[in-house]
Amino acid sequence: RTGVAFALAGIMAAGVALTVVPILHIFSKNSLAKALRLQRVVHHACRAFLRFLEFAGLFHFDVNDTRHLREPGVLVVANHPTLLDAIVLLAQMPQAYCVVKRNFHRNPFFAPPAAAAGYIASDDGLQMVNTCAAHLREGRSVIIFPEGTRSPVGELGPFERGSAHVVLRSNCKTVPVTIQTSPATLYRGCHWWDVPSRPSTFRVRVGRFFEPGVSFESKKSRTVAARSYTASLRDYFERELNLG
Repeated sequence: RTGVAFALAGIMAAGVALTVVPILHIFSKNSLAKALRLQRVVHHACRAFLRFLEFAGLFHFDVNDTRHLREPGVLVVANHPTLLDAIVLLAQMPQAYCVVKRNFHRNPFFAPPAAAAGYIASDDGLQMVNTCAAHLREGRSVIIFPEGTRSPVGELGPFERGSAHVVLRSNCKTVPVTIQTSPATLYRGCHWWDVPSRPSTFRVRVGRFFEPGVSFESKKSRTVAARSYTASLRDYFERELNLG
């Protein structure tokens, strides 16, 4: 069943790349219209995929109130314990740009939809920050994983400062999302076929708008402000995930 699920994900991505993307190229007036339309298609595809995973008895998804995720112009910051985290978030958000690894743009199945949807490569550094900030100032939403890759089992990886610099440049609202699985599965170093003997529960908790407790209006340099924000953000996730 797990193998079928992974095959289905590839088929769905290939179907979008071969049909939806070319159609949007023809009928969308510009790249923004194409990206927003494709983001909605991805949203519905992710919802359908999660329903299949539940129907197949592989996962159960326990997601709390998601209203904040659907507000315009929010930066969604989440921990990253599994391969499915982005799919789970995109299934809740009809519009979202997603910050992804560079190799995601090289995947033959996922690269065309990712490029057309305007997904942003995480290793572009300053360009990534500026692109995210520009989208947020325009009232679009962005998903970012500050760890940059999947977490070690039962832990948090180091937090990068990209999300802090995005907030500094856009003055956006930040929505923290904690993700936990029980039993653990699809974590870093875990093969896709190495699955638990019983369905895994995804527990997704959308927090209130994040208040870092540091002032960006002070005379602190951007570097110091970003460091303070990132430390405060990591403290929040450690508390919410009971990792302190």
